[in-house]
Amino acid sequence: MRSFTTVVVIIAFVAIVAKHSSVATHDSYNQELRRRLHGYNHDKDEQYNMFLRRVAQRLADDEDSDESFRAIMRKRGNSVTWDQIALDSVIGDAYCAGIGYNPSLSLSACQSTCLAMSSCTAIDFNPATGQCTFRQCPTHPPQHQGQSGWQVWATELNLRWVQIASDSVIGPNCEGIGYNPSLSLSSCQSTCMTMTYCTAVDFNPGTGQCTYRHCDSYPPNYQSQSGWQVWAIARETPTTTTTATTTATTTATTTATTTAATNWIKLARQGGLGVAACKLIKSVESQTVLQCQNLCGLTSGCNAIDINAAGHCTFRQCTVQNPTQDSNPQYNSYIMASLATPAHSSRVLEDDVFLGVLRAIVDARDDSEDDDRRHLSTSSKCTEIVIGKDNYGGDMDAAHPAQVHSPAACAALCEQYPDCTAWTFNIQSGKCWTKDKTTSLHASSDTFTGTCKKSSK
Repeated sequence: MRSFTTVVVIIAFVAIVAKHSSVATHDSYNQELRRRLHGYNHDKDEQYNMFLRRVAQRLADDEDSDESFRAIMRKRGNSVTWDQIALDSVIGDAYCAGIGYNPSLSLSACQSTCLAMSSCTAIDFNPATGQCTFRQCPTHPPQHQGQSGWQVWATELNLRWVQIASDSVIGPNCEGIGYNPSLSLSSCQSTCMTMTYCTAVDFNPGTGQCTYRHCDSYPPNYQSQSGWQVWAIARETPTTTTTATTTATTTATTTATTTAATNWIKLARQGGLGVAACKLIKSVESQTVLQCQNLCGLTSGCNAIDINAAGHCTFRQCTVQNPTQDSNPQYNSYIMASLATPAHSSRVLEDDVFLGVLRAIVDARDDSEDDDRRHLSTSSKCTEIVIGKDNYGGDMDAAHPAQVHSPAACAALCEQYPDCTAWTFNIQSGKCWTKDKTTSLHASSDTFTGTCKKSSK
């Protein structure tokens, strides 16, 4: 009897250990997924924001020239027409998905910002308050309903999903910006549509795996992969017409790409940057090239990296343009575009995402010489970031958080508002809450919180 009892106790003990081991493994798996998601999203646009500031400065520098950068950009490309669909009306959530909101914009800036979002085709706009709601509508013109003081505007662009290939994936041909292990095709596509830079997906109908991609061209390149499908968003002009009042917003089909990769230049030959002109800052392990670049952008003084196949990533501060590499064949080297001479950096203009943002800058400048938006708030500093903390309370507009794609974008939004001194970004929902005060910080693994030092505060 005693031996039987002993056996039962041993079995129970083993079961408990196995259960805890399983839970620990599951927790480790979740932590790894979260780490990778952070790698995809963690301030990937810091270099991009710096690039926009350089563009804004150039706009100011050559304002008086007939061949100025602004004049050249306005002459480029085709025009996208905005139709005024209705007055004293809104589209509302009943008819089209809401994919973002800004409480204070001019009409032209509202339209231009919409064009900078891959899935935005219409807006609800209030000219008295500047409130702007961005919407993704499947048809043109969109349906609407009565709402005093508001206007409905829409582009003559329809969005539709096109299956590009079967038994294939886009893979490394386009930047990966997110992943979900279990979705239906329609959920995979609809989630992509709510992400600012998502233009395509790799989808596995057998498992429900969905990888969100930002591609610079249509159709995207792809490679063979059994069981997977490639889908991409196609923009097309509809065959239906409307007699609504129109206004033309000039844009272009060729602009500078805005992904992290296009702000970096890969040096031509194999070799690291262990040279006198490139001071070692620090090294990190287990990084992809994109993650290494993103982390460099968050590291003071870092303007170059070298990385090997194992993911050993070294941050460096180079003091010369186009630095000479060392002879270590195991490493590839990348430098920020600001370190490259024209021979290494031809800024090819080929993505309509950036022009919308550029137009927003230009239009904000035109709307008012005193409009602070045109300066991109260079007098403030929004670089203090706390990972895994949620700043409760102090929201400037709790009911309408902005929909952005990274902590850096959330910080940049806070920069634009004179009263904003803090912000919180949720990596799962992409929502950004701007705040006029810091209250209490609570632990939350899916959030980033930051503060902004304003010169007037």
